[in-house]
Amino acid sequence: MLYGVLAAYPIMVKQGYGYIVNTASLAGLGPAALMAPYSMTKHAVVGLTHSLRVEAAPLGVQVNVICPSAIETPILDSFNPADLPTVPWTPNARRYLSNLAAPPYPVSKMAEEVLRAIEKNKATIVLPGRARIAWLLGRIFPGLVEKLAAKALVIERASR
Repeated sequence: MLYGVLAAYPIMVKQGYGYIVNTASLAGLGPAALMAPYSMTKHAVVGLTHSLRVEAAPLGVQVNVICPSAIETPILDSFNPADLPTVPWTPNARRYLSNLAAPPYPVSKMAEEVLRAIEKNKATIVLPGRARIAWLLGRIFPGLVEKLAAKALVIERASR
């Protein structure tokens, strides 16, 4: 993502227009138990995108970040790469994220929503709607989101 921005941004500035749409995650906007390294990288994507957005707007470049919750893709059924250190326990991502929020969202619906949000120049595109609600609640009541995440963690640990 960073190399893409570094390659495309100077060209877009020179031509006076362009769109940079980075993909992060809902995990980049709040706590994400069992996914700390993933969450850390997604927070970085959100920070870069929001900072670049302010810099790029007067130069004609629109910058947005997509922060989806669980999307129906094969990553939900994958495990850590073999070259990473093993951990004593790995959650079932599909089950854990479904307990945390709701069942995974279809890719086709996500794409439609993202395109509409880019047309409206939304800085942070959180989807689906239930994820937007969780994000907004987390901004207003961070302790509530932490309690809900802790509850999902207890359910996941009990189901292994």
